[in-house]
Amino acid sequence: MNWFQPEVSSIPNLSITCIDLVFLVYLLRLRNKTRDCYMVILLYLTAVPAALASVFIDFMTVAPTILYGVSFFLFGVHILSVIWCSYHFYKPSYPRESKVIMTVFIVLYGSASYLWLKDFAPDNDVNLDYILAFQVIISVSTLLAAINYLRKIKFFLQGRGPFSFIGELLHPSTREVAVFGGFALSLVLLTLIQVDNILVIFGIIPVTLYFLLSYLFSVSLTLLVAFAYFNYAHEQTSFETKLVGITLFLTLTVISIIVIILFGPLTTAATAPYIKMFVWIIPVSTLLIAIFLPMLLRLTLLRHLNKIVKGVQQVISGDLNTQVEVEVNDEVGRLSQNFNKMTGSLRLRTEQLNSMRETIATDFHDQTGNMLSAITRQAGLLKLKLNREHELQPIIQSIVENSNSLYASSKDFLWQLNHNGDDPNELFDYLTSYGQLYYNQFDIAFSAEAVACEGLKLDPSAALNLIFIFKEAMTNVVKHAGATEVGLTLSCGADQVTYLLEDNGSWKEADQSSDHYGLTNMERRCCKNNFGYTISKETTGTQISIAVPVHRLNGLS
Repeated sequence: MNWFQPEVSSIPNLSITCIDLVFLVYLLRLRNKTRDCYMVILLYLTAVPAALASVFIDFMTVAPTILYGVSFFLFGVHILSVIWCSYHFYKPSYPRESKVIMTVFIVLYGSASYLWLKDFAPDNDVNLDYILAFQVIISVSTLLAAINYLRKIKFFLQGRGPFSFIGELLHPSTREVAVFGGFALSLVLLTLIQVDNILVIFGIIPVTLYFLLSYLFSVSLTLLVAFAYFNYAHEQTSFETKLVGITLFLTLTVISIIVIILFGPLTTAATAPYIKMFVWIIPVSTLLIAIFLPMLLRLTLLRHLNKIVKGVQQVISGDLNTQVEVEVNDEVGRLSQNFNKMTGSLRLRTEQLNSMRETIATDFHDQTGNMLSAITRQAGLLKLKLNREHELQPIIQSIVENSNSLYASSKDFLWQLNHNGDDPNELFDYLTSYGQLYYNQFDIAFSAEAVACEGLKLDPSAALNLIFIFKEAMTNVVKHAGATEVGLTLSCGADQVTYLLEDNGSWKEADQSSDHYGLTNMERRCCKNNFGYTISKETTGTQISIAVPVHRLNGLS
């Protein structure tokens, strides 16, 4: 292959291309990609072909003009995507400005490329002015893109009090600020690469130093963009990607620096075979690291970590008897040991709380419940001793009714203490039991139907409020609907459960001459607890629907 004559510069360019390609593959493998993820994929998707074109130019002793044209086009598309993403990443900003800037870039970059290629074609030589114009256009464009990310930091932190750009870049307060800062710094590095090109053109720095700086800036840029996004990503990522990226970065960086230092900036007949050998070493090393290192990590480190993650998921689902087997005595092993200690402490504390709840419920029942029963009995005896026309009869009757009502309410409170009140199905069973007892007094047919809401949990205060709401609703059915059939149903959604009470009666509005607080109290309780409240009063029946927010027990993935 006479055309295959790689230069020393081929090695760092090929290294960067391989790293870009590996990160692109990892990004493409992410599941449930967000809009931001597709933007980062676009950056790598345009960077890889541009880098490959540059590598092929380095492989040839004299590259054809058309290959330079392809390289310019691909690199221009990449810079254009960099500018576009700087305006649209996270949230679109300055739409008119972005269109103007991108149009100006296309015109200037296209003109500079045309002049460069036109001057290069006859004798493979280019006027220095065209080269400098080319570098200046790219430098200004990348600097503007970096400024856009700094503007995003300012916009994002607006209204959060005073802040320092330097402080936020060094110690980001949020993931969003971290990714904006990372992208801005990477674009500064891209600008420094263009400055490095200008310095070597004017002979200010030696060619060897130019190669070293250009490579270090380029590879740091690639790594910075990838890590900034993987730390920010809303997709589920793995630090396996970071370990592979760091290993690949260190390996290829060492190879590239060794080649640049050993063989210098120029390729000779003596060094050419060695450079060709390194050209094959880099992609082979990349494949070995990208394929076998993840396998090794999964067999060693990730296998133990996944057991801990599974244990955490079981604890979240409510299983506090979970124990993780300790197989090693390193940091992961100590993490497993501390996880087991944590679950043991949680289990002990939960048992203590349950015991305390039972004690409170028992004491409340034995003291308050017995006192209420005694008050009711004494008031009843006093009522029997007095004449029916005695002026104290209404007061005594009120005492009896209030004591019975308070006792009934205390039973709801005791149920919540003694049962798993945050389970939607257990609450439904309690409401069903109450509904059956209540409607039997009025010869109203009552039915209940529910689906199993597995892995869902109500807020601690939700159950008692729902009991009060549905007791009032069931009472209103008797008072205002004149129904013969009543049904209670439970349905489950991703982030809420819905309790629905419906009847076949015809709703009758309450007497407006007196105060009625039932519906008002129901609405107030729903609003206070963030419940969705809907009531439908039709001639064919009434429906009262309460949508209640829930938490997933196995919410960790």
